[in-house]
Amino acid sequence: MLAYIVKRCAVAAVMIFMVATAVFMILHVVPGDPVEVMLSADGGKPDPAVAAELRTRLGLDRPLAEQYASYLSRLARGDLGRSFLDNEPVLKNIAQRLPRTLELIGAATILSLLVGIPLGVLAARNRGRGIDRVLGTATSLALSVPTFVLGTLFILVFALLLRIAPAGGFVPFSQSPATHLTLLLMPATAVAVGLSAIIIRMTRSTVLDVLQQDWVRTARAKGLREPRVLRRHVVRNALGPVLTVTGLQMGSMLGGTVLVEFIFNWPGMSGFLVRAVEHRDYPEVQGVVLVTATLFILLNLVVDVLYSVLDPQVRAS
Repeated sequence: MLAYIVKRCAVAAVMIFMVATAVFMILHVVPGDPVEVMLSADGGKPDPAVAAELRTRLGLDRPLAEQYASYLSRLARGDLGRSFLDNEPVLKNIAQRLPRTLELIGAATILSLLVGIPLGVLAARNRGRGIDRVLGTATSLALSVPTFVLGTLFILVFALLLRIAPAGGFVPFSQSPATHLTLLLMPATAVAVGLSAIIIRMTRSTVLDVLQQDWVRTARAKGLREPRVLRRHVVRNALGPVLTVTGLQMGSMLGGTVLVEFIFNWPGMSGFLVRAVEHRDYPEVQGVVLVTATLFILLNLVVDVLYSVLDPQVRAS
């Protein structure tokens, strides 16, 4: 088990290095000068002398190889650099916003698992019956509606028509826990709908596959009650693929919550990244992409380890 974890950690470290290098190269190959963008905010043409001085101060006049070496050196120290716009440490800016995005993703994932796994098992246990067909139709509908459309509908129905929930905003948990959770509910639900549909379908498929295995028939032949068979012999063995898909979807949600955060005015990473891209703030864009990619890789590492716990055959492969 330890050898498997070390192997996966080594692969994750190499992937993070490759992502850091790719982000740096892509940003510096894309046409455009961040200095001109910053100095042309008022629509005027920047003074060449001022532009040259700012370019020197930001280190953009150095050779690309030297900038890359400095970039890797800072990363090794955990330094993501300073923003071109406000000269604040990028890590500080990300640390203020990332927990809010992670909270949104975490809440959506918990809701999806609480709904998706039981309904997936229910659909598998009633294969071909009415409840299975209803759930199949519902999941198809949930997957076909974009998240930002769901978010807009939620605001229209629950905030404007029924007036039972606020349209959006953010209040720190420490200031008012009840208000914070109320404001979190609608965006988390909007994100959770699509993931719930995926989990329902995956759970149904894996449970149906496990129900046909010999050990399930043996457990029933021994006289075990059906709930115990489902709990100990079916659901546990069916959770591996569900866990993998959920982990991958959580990684995708790191970049897929932008519109939801915008619609509900949730101050996560979306607005920060949009501002950085608009102003070609290299350190901020590099920092956001690198942190997001690192979290995605680490999340998949955790999923791989948990999957190996559920299925020992994975460790031997």
